[in-house]
Amino acid sequence: MRSVFVGVALLVAASGHAQATAWQDSMQTLLYSGAHASLEQAARRTLGALPAGASRERYQATYYLAHARHGQDDPVGALALAQEALLLARSLQDTADILRSMYQLVKFNVEGRHYAEADRMRREQLALALRYGRDARQIAIAHNSVGSMYSRSDSTDLAEHHYRAGLAALGDGTV
Repeated sequence: MRSVFVGVALLVAASGHAQATAWQDSMQTLLYSGAHASLEQAARRTLGALPAGASRERYQATYYLAHARHGQDDPVGALALAQEALLLARSLQDTADILRSMYQLVKFNVEGRHYAEADRMRREQLALALRYGRDARQIAIAHNSVGSMYSRSDSTDLAEHHYRAGLAALGDGTV
């Protein structure tokens, strides 16, 4: 009986992967097209259908819901949801999603003029990206984010260093 359940679970998971990818693509399309109300509806519908507890799907839906609230001029709601997404990514121990959520929080905090929190998160993001070391894009994003922080404080040498390090991480070759 147990092996039948495991077999069925594997089949559902395999077919669910294609659906999950299509769902994620759909959410991304809504985000990039600026359809924030539709994105919020889709994310809330997904969250309502998921079982309680941390899961990749719950992380994704919460992450996109944070973007939806941000796009609908709800900075407090967006920050709360972005923090929730970060906690989910941490509980799932998914470093790529942790980095993605950290960048989302940096962005939302900068736009809300919460510079001290954004700067703290930028440093943490860069340290994690460098430790993780598997994703050149995330390293470049983190360096760019720190460069932006230094640029804002007129530390042009440090800003340039981080911008160049970001390009080098991508293998630009011009650094």
